[in-house]
Amino acid sequence: MEQSGKRVLTTQLYVRGEKLKDQDFLFRREKDPKALETLLVDFNPLKGSKPGELHAKFNIVLGITPDERQAG
Repeated sequence: MEQSGKRVLTTQLYVRGEKLKDQDFLFRREKDPKALETLLVDFNPLKGSKPGELHAKFNIVLGITPDERQAG
């Protein structure tokens, strides 16, 4: 997708263990367990945080979609 002549990047992540993700139509649409695993992120206690903050690491991999590959 383009906006103002530039490609738009949209990404999505889901918190592992959060039950509401099972109601999300994008999450439910994916049937491949390996692909689903790439969408799940663990939120863990932040070491030394007094108010109980959490942190997560989410790797974003940029690439070409099959549609883009076919378009050249």
